[in-house]
Parts: sequence; C-alpha cells; structure tokens
Amino acid sequence: MKTYDRVWRKGGTNNNLLTDADGDNYYNFTVYKELGTVDSTEKITYKHGQFMPYNTISPDVLAERNPENLYDAEQRLLPESDPRKYEQLCKITDPNYYFGMELSAGFVQTPSGKDAWDHDIIFEFTGDDDFWLYVDGELVIDLGGIHSAIPGSVNFKTGEVNVNNCTGISSEIDRIYDTIYLTHNENATTEQLNAFRNMLYKPGGVDDPQPNILTLKAIFAANFLSRYFESHPTAS
Repeated sequence: MKTYDRVWRKGGTNNNLLTDADGDNYYNFTVYKELGTVDSTEKITYKHGQFMPYNTISPDVLAERNPENLYDAEQRLLPESDPRKYEQLCKITDPNYYFGMELSAGFVQTPSGKDAWDHDIIFEFTGDDDFWLYVDGELVIDLGGIHSAIPGSVNFKTGEVNVNNCTGISSEIDRIYDTIYLTHNENATTEQLNAFRNMLYKPGGVDDPQPNILTLKAIFAANFLSRYFESHPTAS
C-alpha cells in the first residue's frame, strides 16, 4: 500500500509525494486542475472526473466519447449552477484500476459541531470500491466491498452517520462512541457509561432549543484515517 503526504514548496506550488508502507520510498504525486476520464466507451459513469492517482493526463489529449463533465459520482445530472458542468474532460490512457491508499489528517471538533460560518461540519465521501473512515482509530464509516459509487457521511452537529443513503442505513455518532467505550470496557456498568457520556456532552435542559441534539462540552482534536482500495475495472 502507498500513502501520500502533501507538502508545500517555495512558490506555493501544491506538490504531493506518495510513499510506500514503510515511508522509505517516495513517488511524485501531481494534483491536476483538469478533470480526466476513461474514454474506451461512452458511459454515463465516465462523464465526470475519475479518481486515478497513478495515471497522468495531458490537457492537450481530450476525451472524445465522453467529452464533457455532466454527472456526479452517483450518476445524477449536475445542476446548471455547478461551475464545472460542461468542462472538457481529458483522456486517461491505460487506467490503473488496482491500487490502495491510506490518508490521515488532524481534525478539530467544535462544541457546537458547526464551523465559523454556522454550517454543520460534515465529512462526506462518495466512491467505489472499498472505503473505511476511522476517527481516533475507531471505524465510523464502512463502505467495504466491490460496488458502484455509494456515499457515506458524518454530521458532527446532529451526530448522524449515514452509510449508503440509497438503502437508508444510518446511525448516530454518539451510539458509535458508546459502542467504542463498551468495547474497551466490557464490564462497564450503566452508571459508568453515563459518566462517560456526561464527560463528553453538555446536559440538555427544558430550555434547550434542540434538546435531542447532543452538544460536546469542549473543542477536541481528533485524527481522521481513511483507507481506500480500487479493485474493479470500471469507473473510479
């Protein structure tokens, strides 16, 4: 498995490096502003930018069968308000469909679960095939298996964790935290679990405008770790 680290070099150029599992060998990783796609046949799933990190594209080599960016990863027509709709797609030659990546990043959780602009803080992912998201080492989103593009998200305001909304599978992140606590404390009593919850969350009162939404007591730092595998020769 290879991972990538983002580094900023003099001049502000966004350069990235791929490393092997031991971190010993480095490979160039270029982030293109252009969108690339597979052009072997005309398909709706090819009429949007593909995730092919081990391939290169050239802005001078354009796709002919799938010339424009028209759909999202879930095959929904892009709205006219999308600034990249109708953008010319570049051709990806000999696409590498079999690879794995591991990405990690720090994350700051605000007490309200909102950002500075009063938006809910939401982590979203849509793709195929395997994808797992860990928060502080604990599995939160599991999109494992060979499948077409499906979504997963975590809303840090409401606590909702959604896995593939096509089937309505969802949970609450506080329940996940409860499960994590009980996994590491198998003999914990109800009182101990409640004490753990009281340590994390503010108590909801009768004057609370949203009594059913748990609010964290303080800002805390967390770590995101995601693992992604592409293992099937279709869209990516």
